[in-house]
Amino acid sequence: MTIYRDKNGNMWQGDNIKDKGNFVSSSSELSEEAIEASLPALSEQMSGLKEAMVLWKRDGLKLTTREERKRRWEICLSCPALTPKGRCTKCGCYMRLKTKLAGQICPLDKW
Repeated sequence: MTIYRDKNGNMWQGDNIKDKGNFVSSSSELSEEAIEASLPALSEQMSGLKEAMVLWKRDGLKLTTREERKRRWEICLSCPALTPKGRCTKCGCYMRLKTKLAGQICPLDKW
């Protein structure tokens, strides 16, 4: 999967992006450091992790069904906020893990 950065600094994911002329760079040109720099500040990530764990505990530490995990992950895979390492640039979470935890929500309200 290729990541593209547009002229506003937003990152988009997908090998099926039709008009690549609107982008200034691709993941082959973006360093891992540049992608990591697009994540929220560490303090925001830690706050989000704390909130996620409280919600998960409140919901009984349950896991999602295999079908729900797959549904959530398919949505993540089509999202421009997902990095090549599977992290969300909105919340910083490793989304493959987050999709497994019942009671969790997408920070972009996609699931």
